Amino acid sequence: MATHAAVPDNLDALGHTEYIPVSDLNVDSRYQRVEEIDWAQVHDIAENFNADQLEVVTVARRANGSNWLVDGQHRWLGATEHDPDFILPARVLQSQGLAWEADLYTRLNSKRKNPSIASKFKSAQVAGARFGYEAEVGVAALIDQYGITYSPWGNTTGSQNAGRQFHKTAPVLVAIGTLIKQYNWSPELLAESLGQIKDAWGDTEIQAYDRAILQGVFMFCAAHWDEFDPGVLTNKLRRTTPASVIEDAKVIKGGSARSVGACVARIVAEWYNRGRQEKDRVRDISPTQYSYAVNAFLVKERNAAMDDDAKAKRNANLKNNGRAN
Repeated sequence: MATHAAVPDNLDALGHTEYIPVSDLNVDSRYQRVEEIDWAQVHDIAENFNADQLEVVTVARRANGSNWLVDGQHRWLGATEHDPDFILPARVLQSQGLAWEADLYTRLNSKRKNPSIASKFKSAQVAGARFGYEAEVGVAALIDQYGITYSPWGNTTGSQNAGRQFHKTAPVLVAIGTLIKQYNWSPELLAESLGQIKDAWGDTEIQAYDRAILQGVFMFCAAHWDEFDPGVLTNKLRRTTPASVIEDAKVIKGGSARSVGACVARIVAEWYNRGRQEKDRVRDISPTQYSYAVNAFLVKERNAAMDDDAKAKRNANLKNNGRAN
């Protein structure tokens, strides 16, 4: 086996170049997009192999001396398929831990390629809040809290696509981009929305976590935050199905520019009000108004947070001046 080049005592941020046998390289599936390998690209690299055109791969060397690919998985797989003994040129950096590797992976892939939102979510939650991925960490915690099955691939066909097995019956969460956006808007509101969906439809409806359902329930909860009874909403939703809600919402949408999510919010409100006395109903608003209602909720929430901060600072100042209550 080939030996590694001498390693400088202190590796700087740019790292250094070594030639490493492909068999000495590893991939950490905790942050790498192993589920999204483009095998056609891998086979093309192997079949039309040209060592002069291979770019340098990026490698993190861990404390135990093992080498972990951060960037260049397709080139590594193609080279391995071409020749299991091939030696790849690699930019080697000293690993600063798993979270550091995941952050580097996310930044390199986001800058040079266009990875899926699911792939970014996977690596970002491993990188963690330390590197600025608070929303991804928060969403992952909520998914775990509500025991929601997560899959980046989908949930509708029960067939195989490029070797990936779709879930036939169990609901799976695929709308990660929607969840991250909603978390950034309001973690509390997102938690309530997920709780409602989970309590109402649990593991029995495959469309429970459809993007439009997530948007619609989120919008309903924002618009009617001080009006609806959570227990009543759960019971009302149980009497229908996500598929029926989406179908009815699409009828309301028609050819308009209104989002399906806003129309879902309208349908949810209609279900909530059905059979209830006037005083116990939520407001009757149009789908278009739901977007404005969400913005109004967020502004109110931010203002309340600012007021709390202001009160805390004022109390701190009073305490420092010996005048606190």
